Amino acid sequence: MMRTALALCVVAACGPAVGPSPSPSQLPSNKAPPSPGPTRALPDEFEHFAVALAQHGKLLGADNHRVELSRDPFIVMVLFREPDGVLINVSDKDTAYRAAAAGVDLDRLPGFGETGMAEWLFNKERDILVADDAPSYWYFTSDEDHRFDAPCERDDSVVLCQRTVEKLSYLGGASIPVEQAPDRLFLVFAKTRWDRGQHVEMARDHVALDFL
Repeated sequence: MMRTALALCVVAACGPAVGPSPSPSQLPSNKAPPSPGPTRALPDEFEHFAVALAQHGKLLGADNHRVELSRDPFIVMVLFREPDGVLINVSDKDTAYRAAAAGVDLDRLPGFGETGMAEWLFNKERDILVADDAPSYWYFTSDEDHRFDAPCERDDSVVLCQRTVEKLSYLGGASIPVEQAPDRLFLVFAKTRWDRGQHVEMARDHVALDFL
């Protein structure tokens, strides 16, 4: 129940859980229309990290690494086993997404050829950076040092962080509200460790966002 309470608090932005927790389908909605796609549960079995998406107070289901959502603000949720970080490339082109799905090695993976981009702490801009060649680095070190909404939630086995996305910030270009998002965005995540001057990949995930 502790795990369920953490999940519901992050999605619904609630305070400490008291008493039985509601199911995700009973979460309060921040807008009248329901989000597309089925409600899902948070990932439970993972080693390094896991990713989930939420909108209108609901966790969104994925079908073959694709998620449908409306052109409204949404939440990217990242789960770690301990304070940690993950590289993420976001693009409106599917080059990195297809390469990640095909198992292309990290050192040849499009979108990861440049160093991680600098961002504000605590997701100050409520945005997600869009770039074809460079990743962002989303991490949680402590309550005073992270790139997610504050606060991240923790129990004895999971660090559960969320990143609210209200706008898309294009590298070297303009920012646009989610309401003006392209039909699709492609997200590729990679967990790495530094070994002898090189990034060694530990895990990856990829998801396409289909805006309706």
